[in-house]
Amino acid sequence: MNTKTYACMLEKKLTEEFKEKFCEKLGYYPIVVTKMSTDADGNTIPVISLDTLEEAFTAFLPERNGRIIHLNVHRRYREIVELRNIFCLIAKSMGYSLKRIGSHLGKRDHTTVIHNIRTCKDLLEHNSNFQETYKKIIKTIKNNYESSAVELTNQVQSQSESTVLS
Repeated sequence: MNTKTYACMLEKKLTEEFKEKFCEKLGYYPIVVTKMSTDADGNTIPVISLDTLEEAFTAFLPERNGRIIHLNVHRRYREIVELRNIFCLIAKSMGYSLKRIGSHLGKRDHTTVIHNIRTCKDLLEHNSNFQETYKKIIKTIKNNYESSAVELTNQVQSQSESTVLS
């Protein structure tokens, strides 16, 4: 077995162990993106674009006066603020810069994104309704986007553990 295959298998095993321990301690599974692609300059690019990530939120967007309120709208409705918090946390965990996340969300400053991430982490610890919303969004992302984005990694990682460790 070559080194790259072994590394992929080991990465899969360690990621699964991390997810289980995380869930034991905090009660929800984190999103862990392990497969990245690179651009022409060799910079790493997250597998899911911000636009694609935002599509995962469409089912959760609130409606006011017959119109759907999007994440980039400058409104402070609780539902949309909480969704923006989750979006910022997920986007940052996928490797996007604070500046890029902020500009995607309607030209917001990087400090706003930092505040959203901190607020999201706090709400995940203390608010069970917020945790349920977070879990639903993560499940939507995993079901709709993760499988196609990480297909190659999963093919390599589907081999048995004994094959990896031999």
